[in-house]
Amino acid sequence: SLVPWLIMVAGLHTLLIFQATGHSLKASFLFSLLSCVFVLYSTFLTRTGILGDTSVHAFTEAGAAINAMIGLMVLFFAFSPILSYILNSKKIPVMVKEEETSSREFWMFIGSLLLFLSAIFIIIITSIPVFNKTPLLKELISKIHGGPLALPEDPEFLYNKVMVLVAIMLGLMTAISQYLKYKRTETAILIKKIAVPTLISALIALALLTLYPLEFHKHGAGFLIAIYTAFVSVLYALIANASYLFIGFKGKLKFAGGSVAHAGFALMLLGILVSSANKKVISDSSVNGINLAAGTDPMSRKQDDPRENLTLIRDVSTRMGPYQVTYTGDSLGHEKGRRFYSLVFEGMEKGKRKNFILKPDVYLMKDNNMSSNPDIRSFIDRDVFTYISFAMNEKSGDDTSTFRIMELAEGDTGFYSNGMAILTKVHRNPSFGKFHFTEKDAVLAADVLFISKDSMRYHAYPYLQVDSMGVIQTDDTLYAQNLFVRFAGVTEDRKIKIGIRESASIIDFIAVKAFIFPYVNLVWLGLIIMAAGVLISLVHRSRIPFPAALLIYVFILAGLSYMFFLGAP
Repeated sequence: SLVPWLIMVAGLHTLLIFQATGHSLKASFLFSLLSCVFVLYSTFLTRTGILGDTSVHAFTEAGAAINAMIGLMVLFFAFSPILSYILNSKKIPVMVKEEETSSREFWMFIGSLLLFLSAIFIIIITSIPVFNKTPLLKELISKIHGGPLALPEDPEFLYNKVMVLVAIMLGLMTAISQYLKYKRTETAILIKKIAVPTLISALIALALLTLYPLEFHKHGAGFLIAIYTAFVSVLYALIANASYLFIGFKGKLKFAGGSVAHAGFALMLLGILVSSANKKVISDSSVNGINLAAGTDPMSRKQDDPRENLTLIRDVSTRMGPYQVTYTGDSLGHEKGRRFYSLVFEGMEKGKRKNFILKPDVYLMKDNNMSSNPDIRSFIDRDVFTYISFAMNEKSGDDTSTFRIMELAEGDTGFYSNGMAILTKVHRNPSFGKFHFTEKDAVLAADVLFISKDSMRYHAYPYLQVDSMGVIQTDDTLYAQNLFVRFAGVTEDRKIKIGIRESASIIDFIAVKAFIFPYVNLVWLGLIIMAAGVLISLVHRSRIPFPAALLIYVFILAGLSYMFFLGAP
């Protein structure tokens, strides 16, 4: 969806150039047609399953008949308008006079061309699997290349190192182009207008990067410098466009749709740079020393680093960055093979306890293969992003172990194969932790402390409840020790019968990977501001009366705000 959006934005800018100067009409037609063509082509990529092994956004194989139908649809609706454009291109009016390099339209066209070329770059790299499977083309590639084309070892870095340069150039162009006039701009006038925003941008960038430096060192100093340069360039675009509201439009917002949209776009890029450069992995296997073979990152489709995956044993609280996380269980979803895993996060924020639950899910398939879907918790200043990197698909066979009864008084000790058990207390009608009984109930709960050979301590709380249906026994489970604990009854000499069953089954566990993405909300805020700028321009050019315009603003911006902020988990 990014590719047609980029081309559409390029076409919008060339249309503005044509409206103001008469230039770029051919480019406007071409970009408008191609944006539609690439919507269709994106449908082909996602629906046919041709990218099933390389993209998390692709569907599985739909079948030869459906794939042929989709392919023919794309070819017909793409070929027809492009052929029409070629046949009628000579009829499209063209301005013979070249634009001045000091004009606004010149740099708007360069920016549009940059957006278009970046879209073509993205779609070419994405389409490598298509090239390798297309008849005639794959034979030609094999003859020239000596074999099929291969995706780069780190495709994420390939995209990023190109797009960070695009961000630098777009930031500079969107900062300065608003201060240029159509046709021609005097250099002295431009410098006079841009000087103050430039100085303010430099000071703010210096302050921000001193207080909150970017820390993406994965690809070396050169790429980090490029990220810093992009940050400064995009911040410059934000400050310069915000300043132009007062310098160019004297605070008249209804004329400033372009500046508002550019400022929102710059803020969105700023959020992308900060959240990506300073994202932090908080799942560290060294916390409990359990290392498993890692799964695949659902965002980049690369193999995970095992050291960045934390193994969680069911019902055992484990440190994960600033949180204590407990895997409390799983449940099947409505779709076949889909399973949700419940992760309880406990932490402190500004002196107050902040607890929340994430439920990432996986599609479990044959041979313990799986496709993972993340879950996200959004805060004002960060997002916590978690997905399952490993989960057991098949459960072990029938468990034939039985309960062994120990008769214990309060303070007595019994033993099991991996340690000892102490009956610390018997509670009547408990109302703490998971219990919410009252004096009207008839409940006895045993607090049994288990101390394993490695000195780890675990509490189990089996209980008996008497009601109109009779006596109900509710067992407790210690997954860390593979123990099932039962309150089996009370002896004549008032000792408690504690049943312990040591399961031979594999301990219930999962491996998870979790990130903290800082300031992701800058991305959504920038997107909303950009939409507001487009709305302002549309309403102004359509000459819609103020009451109707206000209603449009409120309805659309409220919907976007709910979608990205209030509607988020």
